[in-house]
Amino acid sequence: MFRPKAYIILALLLLSFAPASAQERVWNAALDWYENVCGRCADWMDKIERGESVPKDSLQHMLGELTAVRQNLQGVWGEMSPGQRLRFEVIRDRFASGRWNKGPRAHLPALPVMPDRSSRAVKMGVSPLPGYKEYLAATHRIVRPRIRPGILAGLAAGVYPDFSAGVLCGVTLGNWAFFAKARGNVNRSKAEYDCLSDGTIEGGGYFWSGDAKESGRLQMTVDVAYKVVKPLSLYAGAGYGSRTLCWKDWNGAWARVTDRCFSGFAADAGILVHPIPRGAAQGLTLLLGCSWVAGGYLDAEAGVCWRF
Repeated sequence: MFRPKAYIILALLLLSFAPASAQERVWNAALDWYENVCGRCADWMDKIERGESVPKDSLQHMLGELTAVRQNLQGVWGEMSPGQRLRFEVIRDRFASGRWNKGPRAHLPALPVMPDRSSRAVKMGVSPLPGYKEYLAATHRIVRPRIRPGILAGLAAGVYPDFSAGVLCGVTLGNWAFFAKARGNVNRSKAEYDCLSDGTIEGGGYFWSGDAKESGRLQMTVDVAYKVVKPLSLYAGAGYGSRTLCWKDWNGAWARVTDRCFSGFAADAGILVHPIPRGAAQGLTLLLGCSWVAGGYLDAEAGVCWRF
């Protein structure tokens, strides 16, 4: 009897030497085997419900093999492609829900015979199981979940050290999200001269503070996010940013603090958190991160948005 644990270990060894295309073939072959075992177990369990006799010991052994291969596939989750992960979830959920032999699969041909331990192709871990091409031809009409684009929209704000507010909008596609973000505030002060943060005035003299200040902020970036685990995505982006700081002197005039003003290339990074996995509010998304403007200005940002 073929042992899935040996298969998975051998597949992992092959993955360390093979290119990406070979890795995909290895996991495709493992998923082929997993799908066929699920089908065989479902058929036997249906026969038991109808009162027909089945090899009891073989069913128990097959269920044990099924559990083992499922655990091993979950253990290498990060090495699969998004399409292979989706296929694994579809197979697992369809079998666990008891819907395996309902609908289109009720008319499928008999499952391929399990390969013998001596099969060199299976030992190598890169060839499809015997009969798989025929099985695939019979199942190509089965509807599988498709990755559909969605909309991401909400509000964003700079929260420290200067406050600014704005919007973000974009699209989602599977584990990916692409969005544009813009925020700013209005600096109503008109600077009449320049000074430095140490209190000196360019050209000579000193700044006498009037204990009032205003800052202006503008940030526009294009970002990309990727879901690394189910409730958490990482995002990063780049664009343009500026920050101006003005002080009011004792005489009521405004001075621009030149060494605290920045403009040019901007970058941001942070996380998107999806706190509610199910239900009506599952589209809620929280944004936490920071942004940087060329010259050394750094601020913290936050936001709330919705995935439609």
